[in-house]
Amino acid sequence: MRTGFKNNIVKISARVILFFLLSSQAFSVTLKWGQVSDTDIRGYLIYYGTESGCYTTVIDVGDTSQYSVADIENGVKYYFAVSAYDKWGNESPVSQEVEYESINTSKTTGVDKEKVPGNFELGQNYPNPFNPVTKIKYKVSKPGRVVLAIYNIYGQKVRTLVDEYIINTNAPNEVVWDSTDDAGNRLSSGVYLYSLVVGNEIATRRMILNK
Repeated sequence: MRTGFKNNIVKISARVILFFLLSSQAFSVTLKWGQVSDTDIRGYLIYYGTESGCYTTVIDVGDTSQYSVADIENGVKYYFAVSAYDKWGNESPVSQEVEYESINTSKTTGVDKEKVPGNFELGQNYPNPFNPVTKIKYKVSKPGRVVLAIYNIYGQKVRTLVDEYIINTNAPNEVVWDSTDDAGNRLSSGVYLYSLVVGNEIATRRMILNK
């Protein structure tokens, strides 16, 4: 890495969120980070690999605070970090490391669920495709802040369905989405993604709004 950069460490301020690509052969991970407040900053570098602290790939993403890394293999754990560079080519220290492991999807009778160890489950919405209302079931494995949000295919959040602290981890939960955004506007037809985050547990699924 380049040296001599001012001691501003780039901090990844949002969680790594997994999104399905429109191709069934690949996944992607969308990273978001807090930008360094320095007028000399010209861009950011994403480092990642399959071993902690050992990054085999570097991507220059330019002057942005969000980027989707494609071709993430299912069932493989990846480690990510971000650094900034200035107009002279100097580079900051890398950010704290963020790890993500994509989860294999298993099918049970009548319901397709994405599972992680324990009882953390995000069910496939029903009906799907839908118009204009659909239901999403989920279950958490431990008490904590639960966030369930809807994103468009560009990774932009359009609706937060759940943002609360849940204590009861035994009962299943269900939420209804009426295909509106946070401002109450009806969204257009297309592919949307919904992501459940509880602590360091993350699950994401795809659904289709078909008007």
